[in-house]
Amino acid sequence: MSAKRAKKTARGGERDTGGFFSAMWCVFLLLHVAASYLWPDRIWGAHHLGFLPAWFAAAWVAVAAAFLAPATGEKAGRLLERGAEKLGGRAVATVAASVFAFLLFLLFRSRNLFLGDGWLLSGIIDRGDAYDFGHAGFFTVQLYEGALALFRAVRPAVGAAAAMALVNALFGVPVLLLAPRIAAELVEERRARVVVAASILLSGGIFFFFGHVENYTPMQAAALLFLWASIRFLRGRSGVAAPTAALVLAVLLHHTAAVFAPAWFVLLLTGPRLSRNVRVLLGAAAAAAATAGALLLRRAAGVYSDGSPFLPLLEKGSHSWTFLSPDHLSFLGNLLLLLLGGALLFPFLRLPRRSAAGKGGAERRIVLFLAVSSGGGLLFPLLTDPLLGARDWDLMALSLFPLLLFLAAFCLSGRRPLSTRATSLLVGAMLLHTVPWIAVNTGRDRAVRMTLAMVARDPHYANPELRAPTALAVLLNQAGYAEEAEVYLQRSLKLKSRAVDYVNLGKSRGGSGDMEGAIAFFLRALESDSTYADAWLNLAVARVRSGDSAGAERDLRRLLRIEPDHLPGWMMLGNLLGEQGRIDETEAVFERCVELDDGDASSWEKLGILRARAGKRGPAMEAFRRAIRLDPKREQARSLLAELERMGEGDGSAPKD
Repeated sequence: MSAKRAKKTARGGERDTGGFFSAMWCVFLLLHVAASYLWPDRIWGAHHLGFLPAWFAAAWVAVAAAFLAPATGEKAGRLLERGAEKLGGRAVATVAASVFAFLLFLLFRSRNLFLGDGWLLSGIIDRGDAYDFGHAGFFTVQLYEGALALFRAVRPAVGAAAAMALVNALFGVPVLLLAPRIAAELVEERRARVVVAASILLSGGIFFFFGHVENYTPMQAAALLFLWASIRFLRGRSGVAAPTAALVLAVLLHHTAAVFAPAWFVLLLTGPRLSRNVRVLLGAAAAAAATAGALLLRRAAGVYSDGSPFLPLLEKGSHSWTFLSPDHLSFLGNLLLLLLGGALLFPFLRLPRRSAAGKGGAERRIVLFLAVSSGGGLLFPLLTDPLLGARDWDLMALSLFPLLLFLAAFCLSGRRPLSTRATSLLVGAMLLHTVPWIAVNTGRDRAVRMTLAMVARDPHYANPELRAPTALAVLLNQAGYAEEAEVYLQRSLKLKSRAVDYVNLGKSRGGSGDMEGAIAFFLRALESDSTYADAWLNLAVARVRSGDSAGAERDLRRLLRIEPDHLPGWMMLGNLLGEQGRIDETEAVFERCVELDDGDASSWEKLGILRARAGKRGPAMEAFRRAIRLDPKREQARSLLAELERMGEGDGSAPKD
């Protein structure tokens, strides 16, 4: 060690990490560059520079070089320290930072349609049938629907994606507030606190809070609250009620948070001594939680009756990978690299413990608790087949925060202080890791190209037993990428011929105006399954658009013989007959529609018009009143009802449509 460095160490107790840590930092960033351009099909590379403009990549390299320069690194480190002191010491600064973060979350919202189920879930919420899909996050879905209802009270055309973006951004604010507090509880040294807080705020999982990636966001915030309350409890600064309540909240927001239940038991076993009454209450709570877990598993067993979500240990079966295959381990490694980011450099700091005090009982309990929390979170990606491949990186986020805190507690707690430059390099690595990941997903076209690159060689998209190609194609088609969608639909058909894929191809062709191609694919679907109602309905739609009304009527009547209660089929048939002036037949069809669903205002309004045309004044007025009660904004029904009311009993004329 040089005399200058020895003097600095003796004066401040710091230990410079030297050239080794700087070298590892350079390797970390070089891996980003190499992976971005050499392996764009891997998550580790695909989220970075290769899908961004050249100027962004150049700026990224310039910022990396600036952090590496000793003088700049020292200045950046000091700025970070001063900023952290102001943020932690002044309420006004904390509030201002929270508002700023909230605006950032809204401004740089994700436009990536395929990470997790954000696009799919937002569409389902828009249609009002989210409970069939989002039961695991039932209360989170209710939050989204509540926000959507508030939005639509002001702007009726607002979609669910906007509501999800708002809710997710709001839940990002408590994460910002919790990060410095967790750091203060976890480590003593002030620079280490800066690094720990930054690791939370600049992790790959922070992407959840930008836009509508998934419905895990509120649960993530609650999980972080659980970790903070648990660490405080293990240090004897609070009771066990706080972490228990936080865990219950997390589970309510999304059932997958139940994987942290073993960590809660660790709290009971290793935490401060509890009274007998409290232990009895906790035991009862544990029994209730076990019962709820058993019921959830029973429900899951009904959904996955063949055990399909679980990875086989040795034989692949219908899955893309086995548990210990290099591909599966590589997939998991990519997810860890993506989510942990710069925190992966913690073990390379090589900071020895400052004294025996660093080996205290509280520290050991916290490390054990975080290790169990991380292990529970890792169960999902380890034991569950990621059915949609690269899109299901969100499963890994269950273990994100505990893994980050475990690394921090194991590598930084009770160690010698970080140098200013090491602090700067660590935060710089986190920043350089995360910012391109967010930037590339804020542009839809970039996000689509990135996603397609990631799945190009993903074995999930070559497995005939999985729904990955079809699911991706449907999302692409909904988003307006018909050509890209057709590629994956054709791939799915090559793997396994299914009627649903032919129907999706038909919809894709129909959306691009190729009615002949659409009809051909719908007929292929019916060759595969002649009872497929959706194929008959879409075939009728395609025939109408191509001018073949008679053929459309035949298709609809065939559909209704197969499924007599198919409401969309009856409504389309009624509209088709009405356009041909077949009043009596049309009235009979819409009477069948209201019989199937007496809460459909549109059907009642059309039935009222038909009855009025037929001179049935009383029944027409009743139909219009039903339509208005169901939907007060039905202005046509209100106008026609008023006209009928003005007509005398003996006037047989009917109002004009």
